Amino acid sequence: MDFTVYDEITGEILRGGNAPPNMIAIQAGVGEKVIPENSNDLTQYVHNGMKEVLNKAANSATIDKTEMNADEVDFVRISSLPIPSVVIIEDERYVVTSGFFEFSVDEPGEYTIFCKNLYYLDKEFIINAS
Repeated sequence: MDFTVYDEITGEILRGGNAPPNMIAIQAGVGEKVIPENSNDLTQYVHNGMKEVLNKAANSATIDKTEMNADEVDFVRISSLPIPSVVIIEDERYVVTSGFFEFSVDEPGEYTIFCKNLYYLDKEFIINAS
């Protein structure tokens, strides 16, 4: 039987698998819950009140440009981020509670920006700085 283990507070899907029905309950650890349902952690989460798997909403984040000068003056602005969001750039994490994020650099290169919120699909932007 398929199962999904999720965080009992946030509803974030932690893992899933298949086990005999009498082994489903023991799949959850401390702070976790389990439901007998298949899921996809990239596109879904568990609504705790209903204990069912729901699809994540589309992430409406937008970016004003993908090319910038690497001079710490020019910047790109990401708007319409779900609140709160986590923005990840080169393994650095930024918690964003304002709905927008501005980014500038002093080193030329390609930068990948990931925008994450548990209840929305992840969004990725690639910036070229010269």
